[in-house]
Formats: sequence, C-alpha cells, structure tokens
Amino acid sequence: MHGPISLDVRERQLLLDQEAVVLREAA
Repeated sequence: MHGPISLDVRERQLLLDQEAVVLREAA
C-alpha cells in the first residue's frame, strides 16, 4: 500500500526539514 499516502509522508518530511533549516537560519 504505497501510493499517495507515502508521497504525502515524504512531502511532509521534506517540509519539516525545510522549516527546521529556516528556523536554524532565523535563530
């Protein structure tokens, strides 16, 4: 069962990583 769900999880992880990087740069 790996379809849109797996893609959503991947996108979520990527977004979280990007947010973490932005927070690090801001801090």
